[in-house]
Amino acid sequence: MQQTHLSVGLSRKVAQGDTVVIIGMHLIGLGTLACLKKSGIAPKVIVADISEKRLSIAKDFGADMCINTLKDDLVQVIMQETRGDGVDIVFQADPRPISHQQAMSIVRRLGKVWIAEQYDPFAYSPRLYGGRGDEKDANATWVGPDAAVPEDLVMYHPNLFFMKCAWGTLGPRMDRWLEVLELVKEKRLTSEKLVTHVYPLDKVVEAIEMAQNPFDSLEVHVKI
Repeated sequence: MQQTHLSVGLSRKVAQGDTVVIIGMHLIGLGTLACLKKSGIAPKVIVADISEKRLSIAKDFGADMCINTLKDDLVQVIMQETRGDGVDIVFQADPRPISHQQAMSIVRRLGKVWIAEQYDPFAYSPRLYGGRGDEKDANATWVGPDAAVPEDLVMYHPNLFFMKCAWGTLGPRMDRWLEVLELVKEKRLTSEKLVTHVYPLDKVVEAIEMAQNPFDSLEVHVKI
């Protein structure tokens, strides 16, 4: 099979037969999903997000399993699915601090976590989210901008010293543009699939409000 920019790029991150989880179903996560399904490298691609709308779009992109992390415990579901082993690769396309913790918790020993999204600033704290610090807090799902990552889970996580963690390919690299062009040419990425709302210019305030809603929107455009 002729290698494309897409297959060459993915082969550096995912080995044939790897089980993959993608956390976060915005454009980066969906693009990663589209690349993986096109290549056929990973036999099973599991995706996670807090939005049913985005998970529905991910299903149309070919996701093999969709997990709503507001309804189900991502770590528990993945460990049940993998019989306690964890997955081979995690693509983290969610900037929230809790996704960093989840990624480390679900990757297998000597697996890889690819950081595919820039982080919001966060602080280390020995207690989760300023709560009681008990088991319920540790299993909680957070949606706000200022949550703290628990110091004990981040600094002393059992997988932390037995995994490969690499920064993703952020930035305007030519290979990434060529990958996207391949997906657009094959109509795997289209505006019909990715743009969920279009507003006229006189409703720009409504458009901004909708764009800030992670549950009901993906891409919001304003017509000029």
